[in-house]
Amino acid sequence: MPKRVDKRPEQRAKSQPEKPRPTGMRAVAAPLSTVTRPVLKRRGLASGRVVSEWTEIVGATLASCSCPERLSQPRDGGPGTLKIRVDGPMAIELQHLEPVIIERINSYFGYRAVARLSMIRGPLPPRRDPAPEAPPVPDAAALESAAERAAGITDDALREALTSLGSHVLSRTRQTGER
Repeated sequence: MPKRVDKRPEQRAKSQPEKPRPTGMRAVAAPLSTVTRPVLKRRGLASGRVVSEWTEIVGATLASCSCPERLSQPRDGGPGTLKIRVDGPMAIELQHLEPVIIERINSYFGYRAVARLSMIRGPLPPRRDPAPEAPPVPDAAALESAAERAAGITDDALREALTSLGSHVLSRTRQTGER
């Protein structure tokens, strides 16, 4: 009967082949979460989704006058208390909407993450909303071509709307090379 030899962990690790590293382009969000996780964890926002998706959770109106500060969890691991920084007189409005906000947060995440809200009155940090992009201006050739195609339409408002739409579509297809 042959003797069974148990490999030591060092030998076992050497005998397994290394996994190849992925090459090519990677999404920015993948390494970004590893960088932000320690900072958000110190503030009690371990998942970070409460901060990054606050506008989707509570809506644009409430998000414009509030921002989540800290999610403190009890030791038993139950639902926690979310501390929200509120700008000025909206604190009273948010107190009245507390059950609705808690319901939105919990339904968004699919589990009971928050049991109550705590308001902190004070100025909000400056928002970094991206500036809206200006619509592209169609070139003269696209505008002329669209006007020629819509020339047979008798209704003035419809002809102008179709000319505008057609010139934007033609301008875009010329820029991207699509047909």
